[in-house]
Amino acid sequence: PFIKLNVEGQSVKFLCDSGACRSVISSGVKLPRSQNSILVKTADGATTRTSLSKLVLVDDPVTGLEKRISLVIAPDCPLNLLGRDLMSVLKISIVPIKDGMRAVRVTGDCCYLHDPIILCKSPLKQI
Repeated sequence: PFIKLNVEGQSVKFLCDSGACRSVISSGVKLPRSQNSILVKTADGATTRTSLSKLVLVDDPVTGLEKRISLVIAPDCPLNLLGRDLMSVLKISIVPIKDGMRAVRVTGDCCYLHDPIILCKSPLKQI
């Protein structure tokens, strides 16, 4: 499932990828590169050295949660990937639904679905 977050104030669409340790930016925003790099093993098994960005602010416009983090810069990756590093800090989970999977935002005892319905212990509310 996809979710939109802000990276340095710009709206960026990410694929939620619970198999990715680190979040990856492939397109949509130009980030300053740091002098650091990491070895990345891709889904096809290839390992390559890849640049990291300098610390950038990533925030969730729905919950207000934010984190300064270095993102993996991978222009060859077909999608921006939201990895477990940011999913855990921004409290974003992937849950099964009738026809696939959905990204949900979890705060306190509430789940904010991708659409504007909030699921809580209390009755459903529109936001």
